[in-house]
Amino acid sequence: MLTAFKKNLSNKPDRLGRLYKSDPHEEISILRKRFSQNGYLYLKGLLNKDYVISFREWVFKNLKGTGLLQENYDFKYGIARKKEYDKNNGEDSAHSGRAQNEAVKKKYLQWFDQLNTNHFAHNLS
Repeated sequence: MLTAFKKNLSNKPDRLGRLYKSDPHEEISILRKRFSQNGYLYLKGLLNKDYVISFREWVFKNLKGTGLLQENYDFKYGIARKKEYDKNNGEDSAHSGRAQNEAVKKKYLQWFDQLNTNHFAHNLS
């Protein structure tokens, strides 16, 4: 059985299958057709792995305090917070989604502000 994060993954054909690589240098019409047929383009190596991991870590660090992530893990992994009793407001965390959505919305607005001032790229490195 295939597992990820201690969960069993379905191996049904509609849930798991081979990913087919695409070459980013192919004609755009070929890439569009492949995307239309498969629902994805697998462009392995197109982005620098270290940049992707760095950006991912930055995003998850900036989601700290929203209640979406487990905060006792390295942020580059982005481990989702388990549904558990929310000690802050006495509710199950599944019912405190409105507060989490507002916290995430606030973070996104801050990020867009940073993008507008070109501060974002400087702080990412």
